Amino acid sequence: MSDIVVTKKHAVGRVPDPNRGKVTQEQIEAILEVAISGGTLTDMADAACISVKQLYYCRQSDPLLRSQVAEAQQEGIHHTVDRLVNIQEEFDDPQVMRVVSDNIKWRASKLMPKVYGDRIDLNVTQTLDIKTALDEAKSRAIETEVIRRAIENKDDQE
Repeated sequence: MSDIVVTKKHAVGRVPDPNRGKVTQEQIEAILEVAISGGTLTDMADAACISVKQLYYCRQSDPLLRSQVAEAQQEGIHHTVDRLVNIQEEFDDPQVMRVVSDNIKWRASKLMPKVYGDRIDLNVTQTLDIKTALDEAKSRAIETEVIRRAIENKDDQE
């Protein structure tokens, strides 16, 4: 009589979509092709003829798809950054080139900060035996004092 379903996961009045987290192999290939060329999630969803929300559900429900998309996105970022080498061939206006270049660099630095980020994190770990250093300093001080006294004694004898 009615399609009203009441469950914990779904709001009253909605029928759960059984295909919500499923995509075909052709759709997966379209998603990965767009991802590897540097496209956004919206571009990936459009290429697969699904909504962005459905793309999120698919990625959540399929760990293999999630890892494939993540790997393709990383390659896509590298691909997009490679465009910077020949960006002067794409645009004639220097202002447009600068803006596009800055956008590509910003996006890469946010999505892959370890590779394209501005921050340099340098950690140096070194252990130092302070007792040895103090002993060496003490022996140098003693040697200096001995030399100073020898010079004073020599001056006094003359």
